Amino acid sequence: MKTIQGSTDVRWASGYRLLLPEGPAPASGFALLLALHGFSLSGKLLQNRLRSLLPAPYALLFPDGPFPVEVREAVPPRVGYSWYQYTGDQQAFLTALDFGIAYLERLLEQVAAEQPVDLSRVVLLGYSQGGYLASFMALRNRSRFAGLVTISSRIKVEALAAELPALRGFPILVLHGTADEVVPLLPQQESVRVLREFGASVELLLHEGGHELRRDQVPRIDEFVRTALCD
Repeated sequence: MKTIQGSTDVRWASGYRLLLPEGPAPASGFALLLALHGFSLSGKLLQNRLRSLLPAPYALLFPDGPFPVEVREAVPPRVGYSWYQYTGDQQAFLTALDFGIAYLERLLEQVAAEQPVDLSRVVLLGYSQGGYLASFMALRNRSRFAGLVTISSRIKVEALAAELPALRGFPILVLHGTADEVVPLLPQQESVRVLREFGASVELLLHEGGHELRRDQVPRIDEFVRTALCD
């Protein structure tokens, strides 16, 4: 028998949740926090975790990742989302990040065309898997974004060598648990050291927990975002 391999397109739509401040928008639109969930989660679940940010003077955009994930261990079972599939192949990983960035850029353009948001004032936030994508997107084009928040993630500085010299003064908030067994702290601390060497303004905020987004750190996230977007 002859084996022939091929492919065909698979198309579907991924959702998002946009929260706008009360009252009239500025002429240029509202500043925006773009928040990316972790693997097998969703924009809605991340919104719930960050609900104490509200009410905020900036808009919040919570997209779902482009790839559905079945979560059978949840009770009841649910569908979550992923930003990419990771196999350990670094080149494939970087290609997947490029795909995710293109997906988010299209989303931002669509939202800005339909709603009063200002794409010149955007902070990126990412939790876990979303943090890998958020940091890569923000640091690849620092002039495009006002700041970065990463939570229980790692900034892959080794893949950003060309961008590091342009990061002087760029504000970054890093939240991490000292007992995180999913994304160990030590590699993220090394990334923070490298970023500081190149002049990035990095705050590393630690807690004694594990791989989690802690609600007691949300006020610091809000303070950071307000400073980056609204001051």
